[in-house]
Amino acid sequence: MSQHDKPPAEEPVLGPILRHLQRNSEDERIRELAAGVLNGEVSLREALTADAYADALRPGLVNFTRWRQQQGDDTLVELIEQNRAQIEG
Repeated sequence: MSQHDKPPAEEPVLGPILRHLQRNSEDERIRELAAGVLNGEVSLREALTADAYADALRPGLVNFTRWRQQQGDDTLVELIEQNRAQIEG
């Protein structure tokens, strides 16, 4: 991490998403991944590429990619703003 990088927990977008996953994911592996990144035990890159989490992440990433390809940029920005309160929860 460079001197200008923030820990994931302090990132304005990533931090709230990780906390949301840690509290609300139905998959224990995803809750563990989020907690590890938030606590600084593992980097986000390491967590996302770890075989232990690959099976847990794959279905959501496939579904997100398929959905994202169907959305325009304006729609994505609008959805982010609409759901910010839930993510920051």
